[in-house]
Amino acid sequence: MLKIKQVIPISTLLLLSVVTGFAMGRSGSAEINWKVDQIDRNLRVLAEAVGVDLGTRDIVGIDVSESPFLGPEEAPITIVEFSDFECGYCRKVYPTLLQIRNEYDSEVKIVFKHFPLSFHKNALLAHRAAISAGEQGKFWEMHDLIFENFKDLSRETMLEYASRLNLDSPQFEETLDSQTSKDLIDRDIILGRDNGVTGTPVFFVNGRKLVGAQPFSVFKEEIERALRDAA
Repeated sequence: MLKIKQVIPISTLLLLSVVTGFAMGRSGSAEINWKVDQIDRNLRVLAEAVGVDLGTRDIVGIDVSESPFLGPEEAPITIVEFSDFECGYCRKVYPTLLQIRNEYDSEVKIVFKHFPLSFHKNALLAHRAAISAGEQGKFWEMHDLIFENFKDLSRETMLEYASRLNLDSPQFEETLDSQTSKDLIDRDIILGRDNGVTGTPVFFVNGRKLVGAQPFSVFKEEIERALRDAA
């Protein structure tokens, strides 16, 4: 049987998806972006099955030169995460990232970008605390403590974590309140906004955008595709 391959504009298929039941509804921009991303993924699976070429998704370059990361520096796959320590969805995807760390320890580098949302009143302090811990080589240890107890982001708790991690307390507090930590956070926020980040979490897997607290299976699919592309 003849297999017809053609290019159909994404906008046309998005309209068709709404008509056929992929209704986005009225919601905030972050949720809309997440739903559009889900629609895009579903359309690409459907298109592949019927031989329709949708073309490649946009690949963006994210500067990671001064950001904390886990994994080999020259890993073939880089996952950049824009995250908010007070975001429930970021907390939800935290175990998934731990699983990625374990299963792709030699192939994936995970990079953290600060993106505290303005309506999360305690997030900024938590991000400052992570940066302060990072100045003493304990960013990821502080990161994990914060997410494991993300509903308590008080200053007292951040200082308790610093003590638990055996950090130099005066140095930690000095960095916590410094303009430098604020500037680092602002830099990441601007970078995120320049690349279409409006909510959290948002990921870029080798430059391909992935929105929301996706399950491991979705990350696995993206990682395996990126590994094939890099081969």
